[in-house]
Amino acid sequence: MLNNITAEELAKLRRDTHKTSSNARMDKKNPYKEDTLGAEGELFFGNKYSLAVDISSRPQGDDYDFKLYVDKEPIYIDVKTTETGDNLLIKQNDILSQEVDILVLVRKKNKTLEMAGWIHKDDVLKAPTKPSNFKDRWGNEQLNYVVAPSKLHPSNKLDRFFEIYKPVQETGDHLCKLT
Repeated sequence: MLNNITAEELAKLRRDTHKTSSNARMDKKNPYKEDTLGAEGELFFGNKYSLAVDISSRPQGDDYDFKLYVDKEPIYIDVKTTETGDNLLIKQNDILSQEVDILVLVRKKNKTLEMAGWIHKDDVLKAPTKPSNFKDRWGNEQLNYVVAPSKLHPSNKLDRFFEIYKPVQETGDHLCKLT
């Protein structure tokens, strides 16, 4: 394991930061469930590409999970993890305000994680939308962009990107130490 933190520890850190935030969505029976799933996906992606996860506390959330550089140009990557369904669902309000370039879908099936694919933000914005099951903090219906699996680029293309361009990760104390 490259990152010296578990998904459960990372989830607890994040959920405890969001306890008083109006953004907090949680399963009442398991308040760390959603954050643990997201952390598992980030750790999986980070370990796959030898990247450190961000362990900073951000009460209002974050725009991206990994900030990389290719020839001094930043590339922002956001990892989405799901246990249900095959589609990549992105909240419309989030993606419009996010500073993100690439979204990666990680699927968890039977406790096994796999990278399902990835897509550019510009292509997400062309995807159809549908109402989500959640309302925003003002009670308004949220819309999700729905990206079908056939619209995702295969993970081997991202592997090739890392091989050719060898992106460099942003550094700082907010990143988990690689072990």
